[in-house]
Amino acid sequence: MKHIKFLIPVFVLLGIYSCKKTNNNATITTSVKATVFDENTQQYVPNQKLTLYEVQNQNSGGGHLQILKEVNTDANGQADFGAFEARVSNDYYYVVTIYSGINYSVPANVIKGQSNTIPFTEEAQANLAVKFMPPPPYNTGDSLSVSFVSKNHQYLIPFKITNSNYSQLSMVRLLSGYYYINIDKYKSGIYTNTKDTVFYIANSTNEYDVNW
Repeated sequence: MKHIKFLIPVFVLLGIYSCKKTNNNATITTSVKATVFDENTQQYVPNQKLTLYEVQNQNSGGGHLQILKEVNTDANGQADFGAFEARVSNDYYYVVTIYSGINYSVPANVIKGQSNTIPFTEEAQANLAVKFMPPPPYNTGDSLSVSFVSKNHQYLIPFKITNSNYSQLSMVRLLSGYYYINIDKYKSGIYTNTKDTVFYIANSTNEYDVNW
């Protein structure tokens, strides 16, 4: 009889433990930081938006994603999402991405119950507006062109803008980093060439003025 009294509480505890294991609402404290590094400039990227998602596995009949938090990187290229409660269930996983939106097949890069630091390495870009000062039209036979050649990516086709297509390109996207600039002018039958070097940091917006 004494043995029976001892076994009953054990079965009760096992039942409680089993319920906890299958409880889809059970959570575990998880924290996430991320860094963004630019391969072009070999610098960490500030002001880059990152997103933390909770994703319900499609195999569990879900296929649903929810944005938990969006954070911009600081001056050191770091984004701190802080701590949150992650669902323990394998039906849910967590993803940090630098893109606006993911598909459901993206694998988890957040480990539940741990302090995560997730590195991102990318070829970042910068915005550029080229302005001709003053703008065309010029005299008959006059021409003005400017070419941008990436120092780190010589295999890329140079970006070139002329007085024929300048009005079609109000803003362009270039890879960040150093650029060699070549300016060719034909003015009143006289040819001149000017060279310049510029540096564009990731996610920056820049203007380059070409003087006539």
